[in-house]
Amino acid sequence: MMAIRNADIDGNPATTPDPSWTPLLVTPNHPEYPGAHPCGTGAQAEVYAAALGTRHIAVKIHGSAGGTPNNWAATETFKHVSDLQRQIVDARVWAGLHYRGSGDAGLVLARKVSHWALRRYFQPVS
Repeated sequence: MMAIRNADIDGNPATTPDPSWTPLLVTPNHPEYPGAHPCGTGAQAEVYAAALGTRHIAVKIHGSAGGTPNNWAATETFKHVSDLQRQIVDARVWAGLHYRGSGDAGLVLARKVSHWALRRYFQPVS
């Protein structure tokens, strides 16, 4: 991904190029837009909010510790839906997997699809 290396040609005066930048991970061969992980995790966060009746959540998610595969000792607690959603977009950008706009588009899609499904299929039972 050449997002940061070519920041001088992106049309955004707020970005500056860094020719020595390399992504944290090897950029995978999968669709870049919209970011799939923000779609899935973003929708999951919306479902948490709906189930709990608040956007203030206390969700602990396990992750790989120290970059070691399958070492799920690291945890992070997210207190608000937007915290979880913001971090998943940031992580995908920092890893060099997606452009920020693709992650943001994934979150928009996540909100729309999850809200649509919740309104139609997850109704209270009397």
